[in-house]
Amino acid sequence: MIRQIDTHSVNASGSDTQIYFETSRGTILIAIGDEVIVGRASFEDAVSVIDLTPYGGLMAGVSRYHLCIVRTLSGRFLISDLDTRNGTHLNGRRMQPHEVYEIRNGDALCLGSMAITIHI
Repeated sequence: MIRQIDTHSVNASGSDTQIYFETSRGTILIAIGDEVIVGRASFEDAVSVIDLTPYGGLMAGVSRYHLCIVRTLSGRFLISDLDTRNGTHLNGRRMQPHEVYEIRNGDALCLGSMAITIHI
């Protein structure tokens, strides 16, 4: 069920693909060019970060730079945990920092304690 959609866009390649993060506080539409960083943004950030603060990211233990999402030339989505304190789980299994994992439609992510369902 989509409650509220915030559009955050990072377009490194000029050609976007959209995925949705379904959280308990709403749905986030993310346009992915080549690569996106997910975490908690601050005014000092030199890179674009999909900010999960409005969705309870701080209280859930989401790091400022928590997760990287990359879209491959073949259209697959790959993620990696950016060596975070509270970790990332994919479908119930803890991800190893900086290791690459593929995500698919319906996968369950947990960033710290923030539960997210992926819709591609």
